[in-house]
Amino acid sequence: MVPLFAAIFILWAVAMQPAPWPRGRAGWLHADRLGGLAGTVFAQAFLVVGCFAVGCGIGAFLPATPDLPVTGPLVLSLAALVLARLAVDPHGLAMIVDHRPASPTQAAGTFDHRRADRLVAPFFDLPDSTCDLALLERLTDLAPHLTCAALLDALARRIEAEVRPCHAARRALILQATAPATADTCIGRREPVRALRIAGQDRALLRLLALRLGRLQTERPLLRTDCPSVDDLRAAFPGRAIPQMMRRAA
Repeated sequence: MVPLFAAIFILWAVAMQPAPWPRGRAGWLHADRLGGLAGTVFAQAFLVVGCFAVGCGIGAFLPATPDLPVTGPLVLSLAALVLARLAVDPHGLAMIVDHRPASPTQAAGTFDHRRADRLVAPFFDLPDSTCDLALLERLTDLAPHLTCAALLDALARRIEAEVRPCHAARRALILQATAPATADTCIGRREPVRALRIAGQDRALLRLLALRLGRLQTERPLLRTDCPSVDDLRAAFPGRAIPQMMRRAA
């Protein structure tokens, strides 16, 4: 009985907080993530054992215990899990739980990786056809909750862990990396260079990056050192011709 209910409790954790759980095989290779997930599994199993211990303790003091079929509690628990998943949006729940009415400066000292990962998780459920305007609106909504650096780090972590590249999330990272707010608050981090690495060989992403870099350099000419140099482009395209659009942006 304990393993069955422990499995149900773990399913609850997965259904209500899906972001920390890897979706691909590559995600299970990160030791830091596995440590957190192992802790979650252990906590759920410990909770089940505790509940059974309390129940047995109460039953020991009763003159008689009701003879209930085992399938009843199991079916009830599984039905509750399904209904809860249908009624509650886990990503919206994460936004509510993690809401902090604080300024970006105050939030910078309080965020952690898991919280940031939960907040960027919705980007990885978006279809590839999501327009840039919708992505920018979502990024703007996250501004009170995450610093630009934390947002970009969380997006990059998840992108690198995914087996199947998420086009919408990669575009979101490029949009954020080339935003004036990022240029002002992430000086020296060279976020556009990371965006170049995330874009890879995808011509649509490279075109978006080149367009955004052109605008950024016009608005922030002194931050040109944070943008990809010719050497960065050569490293990004080893043994291949550098796309003309990126040459113009460098």
